[in-house]
Amino acid sequence: MIIGTFVHPLRRLDDPEFQQWVPELVRRLIPILLHPKAPRSLHENAAVSIGRIGLMHPAIVAPHLSEFAQAWCQALYEIRDNEEKDSAFRGLCTLVQTNPAGMAKVFVTFVCVWRRQTNRFHHHRVCSGSAILSFDGTNPLWS
Repeated sequence: MIIGTFVHPLRRLDDPEFQQWVPELVRRLIPILLHPKAPRSLHENAAVSIGRIGLMHPAIVAPHLSEFAQAWCQALYEIRDNEEKDSAFRGLCTLVQTNPAGMAKVFVTFVCVWRRQTNRFHHHRVCSGSAILSFDGTNPLWS
């Protein structure tokens, strides 16, 4: 993993010394994630790294969400469930909570991509203002 070993375990990400590197890391990871000719494994690693960094530093990463949200979903759609994917997903949920507008254009894609993950991610919820949509396809506010 390009940054994965650097950002794992997650507890290192909340180190104040790490925060100074977050803007530059994100600035470099987004183009990798968006590059159409990059190998799929590189896309996956960039997506996991962005998600994990976003979990600990959402205020820094969330403003960029609209730039990479769709590519992030595509990169992680087909990889099997594991701890990396789980922490990356929790990071993306944190980014959506911080910047819901950044996900607006790809929200339906996001829900469809993650709907298949209902067993593992059943309890994750994304809050956007007063709307709460769980990834199992239900919305307690609309029931």
